[in-house]
Parts: sequence; structure tokens; C-alpha cells
Amino acid sequence: RDRVDDFIDMFGQHMLQKNYPPHAILNCDECRITEKNGEFLAIKRIEASDKDRFNTQYVRGGTLCSILPFVNAVGEVICSFYILPADVRDKDDEECVETYTDFVISKRHVRSGRSAGHPRYFVFTQTGFLKKDSWCTILKKASEVFKERYPGINSILLCDQVSTHKDVDAAAAALKNGMLLWFLPANTTHFLQPLDEQPFGNFKKGIYRDGERRLWDRLLVGGDLRTTFLEAAFEQEAARWTKDIIVKSFRNTGLHPFCESTIRRLTEMNLAASPDQVYGVKALATEAAMKVVEDTRVRTEEARKSTIRGKIKTPKGGQVMSAHDLIERAAELKEESAAAAQEKEDRAAARDAKKQAREQEKKEAAEARLRRACKGEGCGRFHQAKVAGKGWYTCDCGLFAMCKECNKSQGEARVRHERTCIGDGKRKRRVRDPARNE
Repeated sequence: RDRVDDFIDMFGQHMLQKNYPPHAILNCDECRITEKNGEFLAIKRIEASDKDRFNTQYVRGGTLCSILPFVNAVGEVICSFYILPADVRDKDDEECVETYTDFVISKRHVRSGRSAGHPRYFVFTQTGFLKKDSWCTILKKASEVFKERYPGINSILLCDQVSTHKDVDAAAAALKNGMLLWFLPANTTHFLQPLDEQPFGNFKKGIYRDGERRLWDRLLVGGDLRTTFLEAAFEQEAARWTKDIIVKSFRNTGLHPFCESTIRRLTEMNLAASPDQVYGVKALATEAAMKVVEDTRVRTEEARKSTIRGKIKTPKGGQVMSAHDLIERAAELKEESAAAAQEKEDRAAARDAKKQAREQEKKEAAEARLRRACKGEGCGRFHQAKVAGKGWYTCDCGLFAMCKECNKSQGEARVRHERTCIGDGKRKRRVRDPARNE
């Protein structure tokens, strides 16, 4: 409640000072499409990994894709990103083997004009989850798309406090393009986030129905589950994220137009902690449900403390292992992983050192070549790397050289250098001066 009060004061004051136009008030949120029971599709909201949810515990298994839309308060979808799992290798690892990933897109995505709809982009990660590096790239791209659509207008982006979203580099990159990140209070995004209010709910209903129908079709004629999902997602994204629904969601959450009473009412309804509040039976039911969930969370944490978790290499079939064997194998794998990580860092450091050495060699070679160039105007000759050729004039300072022809025709340049070239307190010695010999 204190965090909500702080949010109301700070956000309300900021909106009064900056007076953002409605199309510059943005919201983004990530949702995942998962495989349920090996058959149907399920969609879940993204939450912080250490957050205590009121009604569910998140499970990450079976993710097919993540979708990250950016919408504004006038009901426009600025852009959306599909985060797809793929066998992505470390780009700095020179020993990795190239891999290939199939993709599917809608024909609408390659059209131009209004029929194409909003821009859609595709990002590949190892797990299909949003990571810090991909979030930085996505946020930079989204700010650029908004800037192209509304040049000269700064924007504010409302998002939840998932650790990935709070990356400093990503926020700085967006701020350079005029997009300010503003985080909603913790444990409130399920009722204060516009995308969670109606757009994701409508999208979920549509993809359940359309996805189930398409899956039954695939059972008869064959097909890929991931392709089936993407086909359904492309259709439902355009059909379910309508202007009226998005505008209504911003209004119902009290974020635009900014309404303090709406935010406080939603907070009391969802975070009620005392039966003597004005909501009576609803408050009592909420308090009872919260107590059950809290007791469940405590029991779950106690159960986790009574177990030992680890990771081992999959043993061969038929191999019997005791509990101590598992712990030892887990410790060995942990040491091997640490050694492999250290070896990878060492290889990266060695590559960086070699790269810097090569760059330094190139720089020195370029400087040496420049010193060997004839300083005559309009002349492009160079003398040999170590010893100048016959007829060349070279100064002991190593910075001035002149070919035989230029030495004859442009001797005044050599004279000017001799007057200014001083080293070790005395004039430098001149060598191979054919002009004076003549």
C-alpha cells in the first residue's frame, strides 16, 4: 500500500509536469504460450522469479514462444516482438558449430501499407524467454519505431518490475531515443497493467479456441505444434488487440486518464488486508484467500528446505546410484562447469589480447608506412621498409623522406624540415642528399 501511495504521488506529479499526449503513454508486457498436457495451448503472464503471487505458482516448462507487445493509450499497437526458442550459440565462441532454425511468418507481415498492420519482429533466444541482452535490443528497437511514427515526441513506458526490465543499459538506450521507463509498484501489475486488464485475456480466449481447432486439424493431416501456434497467434493478435479494448484497459486501470480513486479502489479490492474495510464480504473473502495462499507458500518453502537439489550428467541406462553418489556427481559437475566457464573466459581473454596485438601491429605498420612516404607535394612514392633506395633523402628523425625527383624540384620543403627538425639538442644528420652532391 505504501508503494502504491508513492506511485500515485510521483506518477501523478510527473504526468502533470510533462503532460504527455495519450499516444505517448505506452505499456508493454510479456506473455508466454506453453504446451498443456502435450496437446493444447496455455498462456501465462510473466512475473518476477522471486515474487510471491496471490493465486498461482509459475511453471516454465513447455514454452513455445513469448510475445511482447507495445501499446499506447489511444489504442494503437506500436509494435510486437515474438521471442522464439532456438539453438542459439555464443557468438564469441569460435569452436561452436553452426545451427539452423526454421521459422514461419504471416504473409501480412511482408505487405506494405495499412493491410500489414503494426510492425512485428522476431527474436531468438536459447530458452524462448526474454533475457537482458535481448530486452536491450527490443527496447531500443521499440523506441526507434515510436520515434519514426511520432518524431519529436517523448514517451513514457509503463512496465512491471521483472529483473530483466530493470537493466540500466536498456533504460539508458531507450532514454536516448526519448522513451522513459516507469515501473509499476510490485505485486500490483495483475490489476494495474493495462495489457493484463483485457487485451491478454481476449488474446488468451481467442488462441485457446483457434489453437484447439488448428491442433485437431493437424492431428488429421499432420503438422508442427510450433507452426500451429504461430499461425493462431498471428490471426488472434490482429483480431483481439483492438483499439476499443486497449483504450478501455488504460481507463479501467486508472493510468489514462490518470485517476487516483480508481487506482486506490483497485488496490483495496485486490490487496485487502482487514475485514473492517468498506467492501465487507469481498474483503473477508480476499483476506481468507490470501491467508490460504500464504500458508501454502510457507509450506512449499519449508518443503524445499528439507530437500537437496542438484544437476548431474544423465547416467547410462541400468546404472544404480545412491543419494551420496548423486551429491558427489552434482559437485563434480559443478566443478567441471566452473572450470569450463573459466576456460571460456581465458579463451575470450586470449582472443581479445590477440585482437589488440593485431590492431597494434596494423597501427604501427600504418605509421611506419606513413614515415616512409615521400613528403613531396603530389608524390605517392614510398621507399623500402628498412633502407631508403638510391637517391632518396631521409632524415635521422625518421619522420621525413623525399625521393630523388622531389628532392630536386621541391628542395625548399627539405630545407624547411631541416630548420625545424631538432633532436637531442642538435640538428639531425642528413644522409643521401643527391641535390647537394650535384
